[in-house]
Amino acid sequence: MLRMTMMAVLGLALSAGALQAEVDTDAPATTGDVMVRVDISAVAGDLAEALDTDKDALPRSVEVPIETASRVCDMPVDQLEVFRAADQDLECNASSVSPELTEKVGDEIPE
Repeated sequence: MLRMTMMAVLGLALSAGALQAEVDTDAPATTGDVMVRVDISAVAGDLAEALDTDKDALPRSVEVPIETASRVCDMPVDQLEVFRAADQDLECNASSVSPELTEKVGDEIPE
């Protein structure tokens, strides 16, 4: 649902020409500092198994670098960047797990 909403907003923004990005040519192009909130509800069972813990002990979402979010949410980095350029919250729903996501979720589990 969130992905469909995001796609609709993206389509409207691009078709209306509403997005204008300012580019600083002196700054290096990097996405490493950009964090995305990833809802892990759909993959909580897989994460709980990988972390050898109960599903109820997992957080509902975690913040991960945009590259990790792109992989686990099956969404291109460019698409996530458009939402950032439009000052929208960077959020997505995980549809798969990765070592980076598993590690981040493990870090968020209370001792």
